[in-house]
Amino acid sequence: MPAAPLADFLAQHRDTLEARFLARSAAELGAQGLGGAAREDALPEFLDDLLAALREGALPPAARHTRHAHAQAHGAYRRASGVELTALVREYGILRDCLFELLEAEGLAPAVRELRILDECVSNAVTDAVAAYVAASDEALRESSTLLEGILDRAPAAIYVKDLAGRYTLVNAHFLQRLGLTREQALGHTDHELVARAQADAVRGNDLEVLARNAPLEREELVGSEDGPHTYLSLKFPLPGPPALPTAVCGISTDLTERKRAEDTQDFFVLVGRALADSIDYEATLKTIAQLAVSRLADFCMLDLLGEDGQLHRLEVASRDPALAELMERTRPYPPRMGSGHPVARVVETGTPLVASPITPDWLDASAADAEHRAALQALAPRAAVVAPLVAQGRTLGVINLATRDPNRHFGPRELELVQGVADRAAVALANARLYREAQEAVRTREDVLAIVSHDLKNPLGVVGMTAGQLLRHAGTDEAGRRTARYAQTIQRSTNRMSRLISDLLDLASIESGTLALAPRAEDPRALLHEAVEALAPLAADKGIALQVDGAPGGGVPAAPARADRERVLQVLGNIVGNALKFSPAGSEVLLRAEPDGPFVRFSVQDAGPGIGPDELPHIFDRFWKAGRSATRGTGLGLFICRGIVEGHGGRIWAQSTPGQGTLVLFTLPMCPPSPSGRGSG
Repeated sequence: MPAAPLADFLAQHRDTLEARFLARSAAELGAQGLGGAAREDALPEFLDDLLAALREGALPPAARHTRHAHAQAHGAYRRASGVELTALVREYGILRDCLFELLEAEGLAPAVRELRILDECVSNAVTDAVAAYVAASDEALRESSTLLEGILDRAPAAIYVKDLAGRYTLVNAHFLQRLGLTREQALGHTDHELVARAQADAVRGNDLEVLARNAPLEREELVGSEDGPHTYLSLKFPLPGPPALPTAVCGISTDLTERKRAEDTQDFFVLVGRALADSIDYEATLKTIAQLAVSRLADFCMLDLLGEDGQLHRLEVASRDPALAELMERTRPYPPRMGSGHPVARVVETGTPLVASPITPDWLDASAADAEHRAALQALAPRAAVVAPLVAQGRTLGVINLATRDPNRHFGPRELELVQGVADRAAVALANARLYREAQEAVRTREDVLAIVSHDLKNPLGVVGMTAGQLLRHAGTDEAGRRTARYAQTIQRSTNRMSRLISDLLDLASIESGTLALAPRAEDPRALLHEAVEALAPLAADKGIALQVDGAPGGGVPAAPARADRERVLQVLGNIVGNALKFSPAGSEVLLRAEPDGPFVRFSVQDAGPGIGPDELPHIFDRFWKAGRSATRGTGLGLFICRGIVEGHGGRIWAQSTPGQGTLVLFTLPMCPPSPSGRGSG
């Protein structure tokens, strides 16, 4: 069963609704109100049907919810009790008011589908009650037709009756208002005499179906009005004659135009959002915005964006009709000049959208930069235009200018709201695309800088280091020679430090761009550990720290080699062990292990240093992170590069530490499956 938030809400507030309704009906209708009638169960029965229809959630509701026996009984009872039909109709009007007042008071915004079901149930109940009332007092109603017309004229929907030939015999004020007719112009005429042929054919087809089936029918119908076509949800049912055969068709039509427009607008905004979400290239985003605009909103579109010079630049034009493409291109060199008084430029300056409907020759004169531009605008023949600012994060980026050539189309508040909604979404997309373009330019700049670093700096740095080595080898043993040797050693240390920094920067760029080169092959994990220990043994000896390789507890040694890029993994071990030696006290031990961990080999390095606090531990593998405990200088890239290398192998790296108890750094590498011969594969 579909979810029914509105049904749940009404069920929870049922007592409140009934009390509100009884109070209102008593206040407005007095003795004729439902509170003074014997059939007080009419409201609970109606609510039972309404809740069932909402929970079923289908449009239209099932037949058991479209025919209200309680409403028929209630209508007949009210006629027999001498209650006026206005009171009967008003009861349902009060019920409708109470329903929506309760929704507003509780801040609930139901879905359009739920509102349609609610509206249908109320309208159908009114229909059934009125039909029963009419059937019970046919003679009386004929004598008081003026009263009936007054009642129907208060109804919030179009109500009408047609004879078998399709001629209108009864219409209410709502019907006449929607079609812009007088009662004399409507009565006695058919739909083919009142509305466009295609619309009349569809409406007449529905009427004939009601008569043929002798059963109610619910359909959406399109009918012309003074302000354009309107969509109605029409409930039609036959009025039986003495032989129980239909003699007429009665209809109640609720105008859904605003709801349909709201649904269409929402659908269009969803389409715009999806299209713009897929576009991050700046130029492509401009084209997407323009094409979306002409596909739905206007005949042509111009996008003017502010440049660094503070002036507007026409970056994109589009037209629905390909034949207008050349004319549109002729307008490209003529963006509005800021400060010129141009109406479009004022939209940018004030941030206030503009509607020009209709466009006058004075508007074209004010918009034209010269005679050639005026001729192009005249050829485009715009009849109405909407100009909306493109604003993102409080910054005005430019304007979107939309126009129509249709002389029968006028732009108003609804079109302005729609265009502004598109403009708001377009501005965000353009701002994101601009940021993306700037980021791409920054990446290219960084790559250019790295190219300079790797080639134009590293090579001369190597020459400096080699020259320092030559000086060191040829330094004499006298005082001048010893002084030269000290200078040469200082130069070598500095060049080595700079070389490592350059290598770190190049590795950083490769990791961030996803281009880190790895050449993994089968490697013995313990051999890697021993090689790392051998390389760092002199440093450990200088600091008085024992550097050792230990097997896994219980003698567990990886059964298969690790899949590893030897030089890169030694770089990882060198960084981790180097940090361990840096922070461990003299006389302590740094222990290296390699052991199996499922399909991986787990490497670990345990030191006896001061440990890392819980606030710092999650960040030690971040770029440019430095331990607060460190008194040494460094780039803060070492562990970040370690993470990039390990993850590039398909492994992971992490650390465990408690202040005062040292730090354990672990990482995994995939284990090579054994080959048929029992040896790992490369």
